Amino acid sequence: MGFSHAIFVLRQCVEYFVTQGSNVYLATLDATKAFDRVNHIKLLHKMADYGVHVHVIKLIMNWYAKIVSVVKWDDCYS
Repeated sequence: MGFSHAIFVLRQCVEYFVTQGSNVYLATLDATKAFDRVNHIKLLHKMADYGVHVHVIKLIMNWYAKIVSVVKWDDCYS
């Protein structure tokens, strides 16, 4: 899923709940640099120790497990 599609889905979800009369709270976290420099397993354990819900921890694990980097050189991809 691309960035623009993710934004579209997020907006649709927020608009749905707002039109249904619900409050919508949103938080974002840019952990790109921080996540590169820490032990991921220790970080996830610390999150659990601080009471972060297991579903949030699983979401973050799943999110970062699927990150892929590709380099394009001329018409070839790594």
